[in-house]
Amino acid sequence: MNIEGKKVLVTGGAKRIGREICRAFAKAGAKVIIHYNSSEKEVITLLREIGRASKGHDLIRADLSIREELSEIHKILKGIDILVNNASVFNNECLIKENIYDAKKQFDINFWAPFELMCELYRRREKETVIINMLDYRINKYGLDDGSYAISKKSLEILTLMSALQWAPKIRVNGIASGFIIPPVGMELSAMEESLKKVPTGKAVSVKDICSTCLYLVKTDSITGQIVYLDGGAHL
Repeated sequence: MNIEGKKVLVTGGAKRIGREICRAFAKAGAKVIIHYNSSEKEVITLLREIGRASKGHDLIRADLSIREELSEIHKILKGIDILVNNASVFNNECLIKENIYDAKKQFDINFWAPFELMCELYRRREKETVIINMLDYRINKYGLDDGSYAISKKSLEILTLMSALQWAPKIRVNGIASGFIIPPVGMELSAMEESLKKVPTGKAVSVKDICSTCLYLVKTDSITGQIVYLDGGAHL
């Protein structure tokens, strides 16, 4: 798919990795719809940076864990060429310490919201479409501290593969399973550096690599049903 002029929806696009993905698609000539929830200041700054509405970019706000607000996004899906399910909640607890409320919210945002957006996009599609789901290396490497977060991402991996099979050739679906990139909220940089000692490459994943892989998956028409591990070998 030629990215120039295509319309891209990036969930959780106001900050961190989502912000860089939005920038990368905008630089490639796409029209970016940036989804956000509470990061209004950051998303306005980002929109200004990439060119505002004059370049075809726009914003949409919704709490993906609230059914009524998620439904608001349905209205814009008809014209979307590329969907990047990036929004995620990371509240990692081992199973015995898991809070059921937190577990349900993680599933709402990490799995059920992408599931609904993907199905609705399929129903409304009028042309070739590409979906990229942002996963985690934990889908293939469970740890003693893992719980509903890893399970929600594993579920999204299965959805990625299943939809790639069932929706071909009109829709291509791939996933990116990332490793340590930016310390998540609540995790100090020093803690991440300690974890990186166990990673084969010994270093964090470049955000630039994440963005270039997103563009590659969109541009390469022969790729669907693939999970690309960008984790420095952490899943090994």
